Amino acid sequence: MVWLPMNRTSLRLCWQVQLTSRSRAELYLVVVDAETGEVLVRRSLTNYLTNASYRVFAAESPAPMLPGLPAPGTNQAALVQRTLVTLSALSANASPNGWINDGDTETKGNNVDAHTDL
Repeated sequence: MVWLPMNRTSLRLCWQVQLTSRSRAELYLVVVDAETGEVLVRRSLTNYLTNASYRVFAAESPAPMLPGLPAPGTNQAALVQRTLVTLSALSANASPNGWINDGDTETKGNNVDAHTDL
């Protein structure tokens, strides 16, 4: 059971449960009013990965002669088009061994070396 703030001055006693959807294998957080049975909160706890696409300048600078010429002039370089780059959400290049190796018991690996800095 949890207390759910309704506003600055009132709380409602509620049941907090996690439910799994059979059809889509999603996990939901549901908060139900303990007195009325009304569903007050229903939030999906499932995150989905998708590829990210960006338009970037593939060269060092968006146009030749930038960030600028050493002296003012009337020359204007040609426009350089941006390139579409798509990054895979499931790329194994960043984490070839996963987040932590099987059998390991500490968070030390290719992504993190977590410890107390005393």
